[in-house]
Amino acid sequence: MERFPQPEITKAGIADFEELKLLMQTANDYSLEISGIPQWTRWDIAFDRLAVQLKRDDMFIMRSKDESITAAICIDDYDERWGEKANDGQAVYLHQLMKDPAKAAPGVGSIFLYFAASEAQRQNKPLLRCDTTTELPRLIKYYEGFGFSKKGEVVYESSNRPGVLLEAEVTD
Repeated sequence: MERFPQPEITKAGIADFEELKLLMQTANDYSLEISGIPQWTRWDIAFDRLAVQLKRDDMFIMRSKDESITAAICIDDYDERWGEKANDGQAVYLHQLMKDPAKAAPGVGSIFLYFAASEAQRQNKPLLRCDTTTELPRLIKYYEGFGFSKKGEVVYESSNRPGVLLEAEVTD
């Protein structure tokens, strides 16, 4: 028996949409609880984007032993927030890193970040890029702990909230 089994990462499908919506709301409640700031404020836009990501086959999930989804991330090859850089073909983009804190195994965020780095390497892309609201400095520090650095600013059109663009080099 493996003492510390790694959670299996699989692609999500359209059938997972409703469960992923609940996970997103749970993750949002967790963000609100620990920081006083929600991660998402416009559910209509967030859920529409989630549906598109599922249709594009860009969502990855981890499940618990009871098969419920405990964590998820979108790994994409484009993000309009990066402007001209989005078309440079040098990066994979991370979106919607989320977990259920009551069900997810410890360290799922780092497992997903390493998984995303391996996806970037598989695609011969030297960079990981993501963004988050500047209202979540704890999350920014989390990403910086994995080698991400600030590369720009953005204002989210849907909420008019300020954001930061983060980038990390993928190394072997």
